[in-house]
Amino acid sequence: LFRSLHSNMTPARVCRRLGRVGALAGAVMMSPLLPHRGYLFAGSTLLRPKPRAAVTPRYFTSIPSREAVELIETGEWAYLDVRRPEEGMSVGVPAMPEYGPGYHLVTSHWPTAQGMVFDREAWLQDVEEKFPDKSTKLIVGCAAGVRSKVAAQVLDEAGYVDVQELDDGFYGWAGSGLPVTKPPIPS
Repeated sequence: LFRSLHSNMTPARVCRRLGRVGALAGAVMMSPLLPHRGYLFAGSTLLRPKPRAAVTPRYFTSIPSREAVELIETGEWAYLDVRRPEEGMSVGVPAMPEYGPGYHLVTSHWPTAQGMVFDREAWLQDVEEKFPDKSTKLIVGCAAGVRSKVAAQVLDEAGYVDVQELDDGFYGWAGSGLPVTKPPIPS
């Protein structure tokens, strides 16, 4: 019955024909076919999907921790940690070689009563003070690779040309057995 209904009717007509209970079963049975037709079901209600918003193009690259270590060991890349200072104090920071630009902390997201807040302009100004040359090679990292993606996007939009983002974050770094140390004392 369902196949004959489906082959000759729109999903809305199938819902009306099968009734409320049947529509739920019909929605489940039709779901593999729906994406190309552009229909979604919520209970027995037929919905058209909202058009997707345009996605901002991303020019930075997300890399795993092992690849980040290889770049840092060249002595050409700085590590920009966007976590809060207490995060680094409690679990550590990626260990950097004695040569090269090293480790830098510029916190991106701060907790407030409304949740985590990212002040793009203030954060970018702090980064520009540490790295005025926009050709500086930067690896941006956070705890799990979420905040660092937002921060890397801001750097991209600000004109920094060599930005890599630590996809698995500090937890991926530490979980891979890569060197961890205590954060440097701020001067």
